[in-house]
Amino acid sequence: MYALCANVQWLTMRRLAPVGLSLLALALVAACTSAEEPADPPRTDDVQTPTTSLATDEMDSDLPPCSGEEVEVVGGFGTVPEVTVPEDCGPPNELVIIPLEPGEDPAVAEGDTAVMDYQLTLWSTGDTVDSSFARNETLPVENVGAAQVIQGWNEGLVGLETGSRSVLIIPPELAYGPAGSGERLAGETLVFVVDVLETAPAS
Repeated sequence: MYALCANVQWLTMRRLAPVGLSLLALALVAACTSAEEPADPPRTDDVQTPTTSLATDEMDSDLPPCSGEEVEVVGGFGTVPEVTVPEDCGPPNELVIIPLEPGEDPAVAEGDTAVMDYQLTLWSTGDTVDSSFARNETLPVENVGAAQVIQGWNEGLVGLETGSRSVLIIPPELAYGPAGSGERLAGETLVFVVDVLETAPAS
């Protein structure tokens, strides 16, 4: 466009120079001059910047960690629990064990087999994602302390009394690892409600 206008201006001035600039020449020159000038920059005062919401884990990272006592559990031993995860604090950074109902001896010791009922809630969403109560199927954990379960269970089950209900809050490092490790629950803080139904010593 710049080259085209330069040629138009040159030709117009050359052809009309003997008789002076006519109105047509002025019009052509003015049109090309305005075409060469950059357009006014767009206004920004009327542009609305879209708002974005933070991901749950980002929000949690900005909150002070909970002690664990803030988790609410409704329901007694042997019943399906209702779990509410707090929204005004982030997940604890370490394993937290909260007794809800006491039991009696024998308590679970390392090497024992403990028969459990449990329910798993995700801290990040508050959703229940697994429940032996719903399946009506208990879980025997053999060789507690070195069982084929997540490390948070191996550490958290030791010392729980038979007939007790407890909450185990397990950070990712003692569960399925950090986000990106490939596990479905990687990066998640896990909230387990655990009922110890039976305890048998190692044979």
